[in-house]
Formats: sequence, structure tokens, C-alpha cells
Amino acid sequence: MNDEEVRKLARTVWRGIEQGALRLKRAVQSPTPNGDLIDPDQIPSQIVGSSLMAAADHARTMAIVITEPRIGPSTATVARGAMENFARIHWVSSGQTPDDVRARALHVLRKDVNDSKRASDFESQRPDRATLTGDEYIAAIKEHIDELAVPGLNWTISKALEEISIEKWPELEPKAPYSTLSAVAHGGLPGLGLFVVNNELGLPRQEVINQVGFVLGIADVAIHALQQCPLPVVPEDQVHEQWEHCIANVTPAVRGLMAEDTAAPSVRAVPGL
Repeated sequence: MNDEEVRKLARTVWRGIEQGALRLKRAVQSPTPNGDLIDPDQIPSQIVGSSLMAAADHARTMAIVITEPRIGPSTATVARGAMENFARIHWVSSGQTPDDVRARALHVLRKDVNDSKRASDFESQRPDRATLTGDEYIAAIKEHIDELAVPGLNWTISKALEEISIEKWPELEPKAPYSTLSAVAHGGLPGLGLFVVNNELGLPRQEVINQVGFVLGIADVAIHALQQCPLPVVPEDQVHEQWEHCIANVTPAVRGLMAEDTAAPSVRAVPGL
């Protein structure tokens, strides 16, 4: 199989990821608002829904650019973004109780607000709600976190991805999937060295396989957690039906990529994809 054929297979899988995420987004259930400034019952659905849309957008971008002959390490940034959004879904959905899920969603929201609070105030789309500063928004979130009183939660994207990696690829160093893509996205020389083709930056076929394998593996674990979520963010039967339908359609392409995976065991990204 030549490089062009490998990329076409990868494009098929990226399209499957996009379609599966969009179908799940349409199945997300959002409870009726209770009128509070922050509604802990709604936040999990909002985070899962927005993360599914973002993951789909990253997958769509990859499907568009993956067959471009001159594309190179920028694909690592896009793949990393898809992984991060599936990791958010996994961490929120992995709560053991409904309150655990609510608290996890609030921790993610608080981190999001804290990361962006210096850039803007926060204006509700509802005209009856006040515009908040970042500090006011964080204080309101913290009140609900304290009320739920779920101990031991510490949300970071890197830790969430390590947890998924341990479950999906126990033979790999847990930080490998995320750190590999991050090293490239940050312009690190060892990472970029993987993308040198004929003394120029390009996209070797193994990196095509690695990127789609990393994202599909992370997505697989995240969607399973969503199916088991104690809050019905997406009806359990819909999780299986909407996601598995799309992934089943790309199974031949996945198998084709697995057959072309020639990475050494120490750096293999997609054992079993």
C-alpha cells in the first residue's frame, strides 16, 4: 500500500470519528434549566455536548487536510485537540454517582473559566442574567462544588489522558500518547524529527497511522465511559447506536491501517488501534 492509499484510509476513519461525535451530540439530553446562575444538572450536558462538537470539528479538519501532500506536523496539533475533547468527556462521565458527575463537570468549568478570565467578562445568552467577571463566575461555581462535597477531584487534561492511556494501552508509558503530540505541537526538535521527509517537514505514513490510532483509542474509552455515566447525559442505548454505527462503517479502513503499522514495539502508538 502506498502513502496516498494510507492517507485515504486515515481520511475514512477521521470521517467516521466526525460523524460518530456529531450523532452523539444530537442525542445529548439537557435538563430543563432551574433558573439558577449555574445549574449543576445542566453543566455535564453542556460540557459533553460542546466537547463532542469540538472533537467532530477536529476530525473533520483532519479528514480535509490529511491527503494534502504538503501537510506536516500541524496535524499533531489537530489530533491533540481531538484527544483533549474526548478526555474531557471521559473525565466528566467517569463519576461513580450523579453528584460525582456534577462535581466533575463543575471542576472542568472552573478550570475553563480560570484559564480565560483575564481575557473577558462572561455574559449570559439569557437577557435576565447579569454579566460576571471571571472572579465572580469562579466564586459562583465554587459554591456549587462545595455544596456537592465530592472529595479528591483534581482536573487536568494531561492527567485525564494518562488515565485513559493506562486503560487502553497498558504496555505504553502513560504519558506517551499525549506528550508525543504535544512535543510536536510545541515545536520540540525531537518531536519534529519524526516528521522529516527528504530533509523537509512532512507527514510520514507512520505518523498518519499513529495520529488516527491515538485519537480513535482515546475516543473508544471516552465513549464507553459516557455509556456507563450515572447521569443520563446521553441515553445508554443511543451511545452505542450512534457511535458504533459510524465506527462499524470504518472498520475495514481501521484494519487496513493496522496492517500498515510498522512501528517498533517501543514506540508503537496503536497496538490493536
